[in-house]
Amino acid sequence: MDEHRRRVTVLPTSAEYDHEVSLAEYLAVLWRYRLALLGVVVAAGAAALLVDWNRPRVYQANSRLMVSASKIGDAIPPVSMGNYQAIVGSQSLTSETLDELGLSKPPHNISAAEVMNVHLSVRAVPDTNVIQITTWFSDPAVAAEFANRLADKAVALARDASRDDTVTARDTIKIQVDELRGRLDDVERKLATYRKQANVDSLRADVGALLYERGRLPSLAVAIEAERGRVRQITEELTKHEPVRNVRGATVPRTPAAEPKAPSSAPPAIRQDLLDPYVNPVYEGLQQELAQSRAKLSALEKERAAVAQTTSGSAAASHKIQELYSSEAEIERLEMERDMARRAYIDTSTRYEQARLQVASRSANVQVIDKAAPSTSPVSPRIARDVAAAIAMSLIVATAAILLLAALRSHGFPSPNR
Repeated sequence: MDEHRRRVTVLPTSAEYDHEVSLAEYLAVLWRYRLALLGVVVAAGAAALLVDWNRPRVYQANSRLMVSASKIGDAIPPVSMGNYQAIVGSQSLTSETLDELGLSKPPHNISAAEVMNVHLSVRAVPDTNVIQITTWFSDPAVAAEFANRLADKAVALARDASRDDTVTARDTIKIQVDELRGRLDDVERKLATYRKQANVDSLRADVGALLYERGRLPSLAVAIEAERGRVRQITEELTKHEPVRNVRGATVPRTPAAEPKAPSSAPPAIRQDLLDPYVNPVYEGLQQELAQSRAKLSALEKERAAVAQTTSGSAAASHKIQELYSSEAEIERLEMERDMARRAYIDTSTRYEQARLQVASRSANVQVIDKAAPSTSPVSPRIARDVAAAIAMSLIVATAAILLLAALRSHGFPSPNR
């Protein structure tokens, strides 16, 4: 005892500091304070047991979702797990689930913020396409039901989001398709109505006949000039011939009663007072040809005048030709508009179908692969673990405190009086 007091009150020398304390000395010190150490450990274990026994039981439930890429399309984009993790952990889904289970009403009065901070965990399993939903509640059935309801709602929300995206894209392009289809029908209806009203085939026949008649004008002019030349030639030939020719003298007629005379070489007697006129046949033939040529020339000139008046000088003919040209120009314009509307309609319809396939290919499939089941053992409090941890912690703290106290007593500092 005196030695202990000496060590406490006397400043230790350097030799005493150099002294090494063995493990046996530590154990001796602990053995000396074994009752106090045991009391601390028992008190800590009892306190931990009492606290855990009075704490509410917390049960855990796990449900899992799998997000897989769409099998439609060639170029399949990678799946973004963060998007679907955000959908599962959204506050709206949590609030709806609380309302359906009645947890937002008395006596629970649990808010969505409290659930997301305390009762819910949503995480993506590393290196997988699996999202795990973990819930903690005092009732195991409520924990499992909440996890399952939240998983089902997440699947439905993801499906609705993909469907809404598809419907939005489809409706946006469908409006354009319907507009272009209506435009195409309207242009085709206008084209058919105009063709019926314009009667282009009849106009073409009339104008074709007019153009044919107009094409005859050169040939008629040639025929007229030829006939005029013929008339001039016949007229000139007529000047070379007399219409009538006269024959002076004639042979004396023989009578049956006259006696025959001897043959004589003298010419017969001619009556000097007899005239025998006759029409010149050449002149007569030329006159007939001249009359025919003049008649033909007159007919050709009348025909040319009629054709010229009908094809060139007639306002009706000019109107028909102008009407035909206008009708053909309008038909060509309507046909061009129809072709443009048809191409636009076909292109937009093709893009509409491609957009539907692309949206479907970009929409991932979300499905529940593991439903939560009510747990039979709570995850908190774990009485045995907590009591053991309290005992171990209290034993460590008490041991350290005893050793420190013993060290201070054995290597005390000098008092102020000394």
